[in-house]
Amino acid sequence: MSDPPTLAQLWSAAHVCNDCGTAWGLPLQGDCTCWEGTCHLCGTFTGVSHVRNYGYLRRGLAIVQGRDRG
Repeated sequence: MSDPPTLAQLWSAAHVCNDCGTAWGLPLQGDCTCWEGTCHLCGTFTGVSHVRNYGYLRRGLAIVQGRDRG
């Protein structure tokens, strides 16, 4: 992923790839369901999972909200 996601992208994302989920969220320990689909952050067709498996992307939301305030 080249550009950071926008606040709107983070709020509206339902499915993300592991790269984006790890970069912008907090991966859960244990198993999660994955399937082939399009990542709602980077647009790549790859294995994706629900954002709940990455802490609802709270890390990315905090980063982007802090950047928008600054």
